[in-house]
Amino acid sequence: SGKSSAVRSGLIPAIRKGALPESDQWLIATMLPGTMPFAELEAALLRTRIDAPESLLDQLDGSTDQILRAVLRVLPNERSTLLLIVDHLAELFTLCEPEEATAFLDALTVAAGDHRSRVRVVSTLRADFYAEALRNPSFARTMSDGIVNVAPMAPEELEEAASQPAARAGVRLEGGLEAALIGDVLGEPGALPLFQFALTDLFDRRVGDTLTLEAYRAMGGVDGALSRKAEYLYEGLSDSEQEAARQVFLRLVTLTDTHTRSRRRVAGSELLSLDLTVTDLQAVLDAFGSQRLLTFDRNDVTGSPAVEVAHEAMLHRWDRLAQWISDARTDVQSNAALRMLSNDWWAHDREPKYLLTGGRLEDYQTWAGETTLILAGREREFLDASIDAVQD
Repeated sequence: SGKSSAVRSGLIPAIRKGALPESDQWLIATMLPGTMPFAELEAALLRTRIDAPESLLDQLDGSTDQILRAVLRVLPNERSTLLLIVDHLAELFTLCEPEEATAFLDALTVAAGDHRSRVRVVSTLRADFYAEALRNPSFARTMSDGIVNVAPMAPEELEEAASQPAARAGVRLEGGLEAALIGDVLGEPGALPLFQFALTDLFDRRVGDTLTLEAYRAMGGVDGALSRKAEYLYEGLSDSEQEAARQVFLRLVTLTDTHTRSRRRVAGSELLSLDLTVTDLQAVLDAFGSQRLLTFDRNDVTGSPAVEVAHEAMLHRWDRLAQWISDARTDVQSNAALRMLSNDWWAHDREPKYLLTGGRLEDYQTWAGETTLILAGREREFLDASIDAVQD
């Protein structure tokens, strides 16, 4: 399985069963960094106990030992231990301001390394973000002492991943199908989500109690299953709905300077604030959500609905989306930068000193007039307020 699955379906259940001394008594907090890692951390810690304090903001004050002090507020006694799972650590480098990411890594390092600490830290990180993590010297030393690489699955493991769930569901794989599946994914980086999607699609296309080789070939194999499904759904949309799909999917991706693509969780309110009709937006979410290509969750801090791409492989394997991203790369990066500046302004109660001025304002004003991307409501308000402040 993948790294998040290894932690959530393997490590956590083992800890709860007492795999380590007294670990069946540990508290477990699970979080994703998102755009506000300390707020996400606070929400994760407060979820661990029904009698948790109302807030941990007094402890999360910017000091290097802030995580340690916050954890002490939720531990029931001096012998207790907390396991902190920071899933998708790469979000620190794709969604956060650099200063916020550095502060969080520094605090995480102290929490994991202090000899008095009753915190155990596990994080999951994509291998292509190792270099980003290693730029923080103290975190790099801590990380290098505890790396567990999740290697690609061996042929026999892929065979089990296909056949055992099928058997539990009361179906079987037709002769030759298993070999075709494994041959298509073996040694391919990032192919596991595609493998999963192909099996799910095969189950939907089963003939009686059998997953067939004919259905697999009709799908276009592992590589074509997801792309063909996404393209089929897109072709079924009206012209205005197709444009809404482009706007939505270009908000569901994060691009780094190294051309790395990763998925981004987006608040439902951000999508609703786009200048799109609600019916067009809902048609896109319904179409791709019903086929498990989009997932819907709630933000742990605000409780508001959130949307993200279910399979990161879509960003590379759906040809149309890959082309959208390639064509709009500069626009997506400019929009992300504007969004961060806007979030900073809103987080500081719209203080005028956080508005755009000078050449930077001129650049964003020109870009906003030329881009085909639709600005979200808060981004537009931020830009308009910057323009108004200069004119006043």
